[in-house]
Amino acid sequence: MEEDIQPLSEPIIAPIKTKDFDIVDKVHRQVMAYDYLEDSFQSPDLIRNVAVLGQLHHGKSSLIDTFLSYTHGISFDNKNERRFTDSRKDERERELSIKAKPVSLVLQDSREKSYLVNIMDTPGHPNFFDEVVAALRVCDGALVVVDAVEGVMQGTERLIKQALTEGLSIVIVINKIDRLVVELRLPPNDAYHKIRHMLCLQT
Repeated sequence: MEEDIQPLSEPIIAPIKTKDFDIVDKVHRQVMAYDYLEDSFQSPDLIRNVAVLGQLHHGKSSLIDTFLSYTHGISFDNKNERRFTDSRKDERERELSIKAKPVSLVLQDSREKSYLVNIMDTPGHPNFFDEVVAALRVCDGALVVVDAVEGVMQGTERLIKQALTEGLSIVIVINKIDRLVVELRLPPNDAYHKIRHMLCLQT
């Protein structure tokens, strides 16, 4: 009969280890004062809730990084994308958004009037479409990000239909226009017609 050599300091059944998925980034300096941001929450007429939609890898999180670079004074570097809304470890390992994440920013319109914009970064993978549906329920409008080379894909059409079902206003954002020149080597006139064809504009 074997002798039990397990020490008394070690429990018979090991405790369950809780997995930590979230990464907490250092809070950066805001251009607007935090008091002004807090006061903006008390004025519902100055609050806008916007969802950022788009196909996988069309640049939704990078677009929000651009907004953050404007409001927080962060230098935006394409070679070292931070993707601040991808705050989970598995999101950064897989380089895709899994959960819808909100970001509150103070942005100005063309008349320099400030609004508190709650931007909801949504996943582009079709397996996480439920996150998109939940985000659209709390938003007033949607930004649909479209890759200039890949165009409007089947997933993009599905997202647009869902936004229209919710009765939201839609703004199309054409992203990665530089790919038309760098990768496809299109002259300006051909690039213009490709974008027109992608948006199905009629003359």
